[in-house]
Amino acid sequence: MGTAFYLQNDGILAIHDVNFMCRIDNIPGYNISNIRLVTNPTKENVLRPGKRVSANCMDTTQIFIPPNAKLDATLVTTYRQDWTWWKKTSEFPMEATNNGAGCVWRNLPEGE
Repeated sequence: MGTAFYLQNDGILAIHDVNFMCRIDNIPGYNISNIRLVTNPTKENVLRPGKRVSANCMDTTQIFIPPNAKLDATLVTTYRQDWTWWKKTSEFPMEATNNGAGCVWRNLPEGE
């Protein structure tokens, strides 16, 4: 089981073709960086205003990092706004620490 994140539509119009994925960017201390491993993609055809969908992220992170190690990841969401044909992408940088019982996630400010 992975960590559950929620995508919520706070807008006044529906959004379509919603895709959510977790991307592993860096595993510090292991000379591994800039990998683009995508895990547990989630797709939602329509997300109506005020509604939310859960997306599980990276149940595999415990395989990649030992206890007390950290992992840099990005949560990537693509979607199409109502009445448009083009898609938008939003990226949210995160850091995961394996505490031995699972991963503890925190948001990273942009540029960190």
